[in-house]
Amino acid sequence: MNTPLDEIKRLRAELDRKDQELAELRGLIAVHIQATSEDPDLIVKLEHAAFERGYTHGDEDGWRRGVEHALMEVDRAHWRGDAHDHRGQMRELGMHNGPVPERTSPEEIVALAEKDGELFAQWWWNRYYEEHPEAEARDRHQAQRQPAKVRQIHAKERDAEREAS
Repeated sequence: MNTPLDEIKRLRAELDRKDQELAELRGLIAVHIQATSEDPDLIVKLEHAAFERGYTHGDEDGWRRGVEHALMEVDRAHWRGDAHDHRGQMRELGMHNGPVPERTSPEEIVALAEKDGELFAQWWWNRYYEEHPEAEARDRHQAQRQPAKVRQIHAKERDAEREAS
């Protein structure tokens, strides 16, 4: 059993250890400030390098790409109507585990964004007609009417009309 005196000794030893750690950190901070005060751009470079290390580390472990991929899949499932969008969706759909997707090229990102945009627009379209059934009949009726006949002026015709006037 520890006596109060033993507990005080243990706490003082822990406090001394924390003081030493604090003194080491203060020394590192002083060295950093001295090194960066000579070159103000160095701070920006160091912060950028730290950000890149964290970004790369997250990418190497697959966490960042995996979570982004899973969140996008949750949105797509919601827009398709396969699942509801609520908390914990990744776990329910089984998207939180499995292989991390490969990096996508800029062209693939653009193609995915276009597909997602179309899917999202279709989801809004369907949702609008669910909430406004009278609008669907009205729009169907308008689509059956003949389109307005409008004369189109092409570039060559436009030049000829300008010269005539």
